[in-house]
Amino acid sequence: MCSSDLPLPLSNTASATLAASWEADLFGGDRLALQAAEARTASAQARWHDARVLVAAETAVQYLGYRYCEAVRAQLAADVQALDALGRVTQLGARAGLQSQSIADQTDAQRAAARARLLAQRAACDIDIKALVALTALQEEDLRTRLLRHAGRSLEVPPVFAIASLPTQVIAQRPDVFAAEREVVAAASEIGVAQASRLPRLTLGGSIGAFNLRGGPLNANLNTWSMGPLQLQLPVFDGGDRKSTRLNSSH
Repeated sequence: MCSSDLPLPLSNTASATLAASWEADLFGGDRLALQAAEARTASAQARWHDARVLVAAETAVQYLGYRYCEAVRAQLAADVQALDALGRVTQLGARAGLQSQSIADQTDAQRAAARARLLAQRAACDIDIKALVALTALQEEDLRTRLLRHAGRSLEVPPVFAIASLPTQVIAQRPDVFAAEREVVAAASEIGVAQASRLPRLTLGGSIGAFNLRGGPLNANLNTWSMGPLQLQLPVFDGGDRKSTRLNSSH
């Protein structure tokens, strides 16, 4: 039998490689990029709070509008009741001949106009409720129950006061002002990132590898590692990016 006819032993192999590179932040580009990202995040959070404040203020204004509409509706309902009573009296007087029929007809016209105004006011109050449903995300039945629970209460009017001046810290706490300030910080950091991209970059690479062979009489572990090369990169041609960055930073 020839040696080439001998069966080869079965073997199992396994290998894994991990490669990584590290770049020295020589001119602070990565640090400025992180600072810009943090500023953008803070700006987005401030805009979220700004939206909450706007929704809360709009809800308060809409609620006061509904309470005013409710008060006007109650007054119109009282007017309709009074005109109904007056209409019955004028009709009786007209039938008894104590006054002319034209006065009774005029009273009926006033009653009809008052009922039309009451109907329009009820529709306006329903529109206010629909707006409150959209602002509060509550079910309309639940919202009507809550409004009915506090119906008839007189609204407390705060005393009139005047503010002569406000400290700067109060203005700076406004969400929109804070968001604008964070945007300025992010833009300034991004300028620093762009300027750092024009400068040399120092990188170092490395890898670790593992190789395992199992089969028959063979049993071997071959592990390797490497470090390097150490590279220094300098941008030469960038299509005018460095020039535009320098001009923008000067402005």
